[in-house]
Amino acid sequence: MTVRVKGIRCTEDDLERNRLLRVHRDNDESESELMLKAMRLGMRLLSAEAWAGGTGQYGGYDPQTLAQRLQADLLPVLEFLIRHDALPALLQGYTAHAGSPLPAPVAPVPPPAGIHREASGAVLAFSGGFLDDDD
Repeated sequence: MTVRVKGIRCTEDDLERNRLLRVHRDNDESESELMLKAMRLGMRLLSAEAWAGGTGQYGGYDPQTLAQRLQADLLPVLEFLIRHDALPALLQGYTAHAGSPLPAPVAPVPPPAGIHREASGAVLAFSGGFLDDDD
């Protein structure tokens, strides 16, 4: 059974973008087919944001299945960002190892000056925690 949405509201800009995109896609693809693909892509992206547990988590997708689909969806986006030198800083280390899922190595950060791990452990052992029960 197919459920049909009675209608969605599109702006003139949305319709123009649809027309321009169809020039670069399959000639047999209609306006509504392209809008359907865009809606499904958007639903998968929004599903990744629905991470809180409970009904509807990940839009009902299995996390592994959603990850696989998003990987295929986002690859063209990431390639576009790389070509236009607009990849977010968070991901820039990954491009150095093309084809490798490992991030660029990060040097360990030393503890702030004046704090010694052994001393802080001794203080905690001596004083206990203020949330400890005194039963």
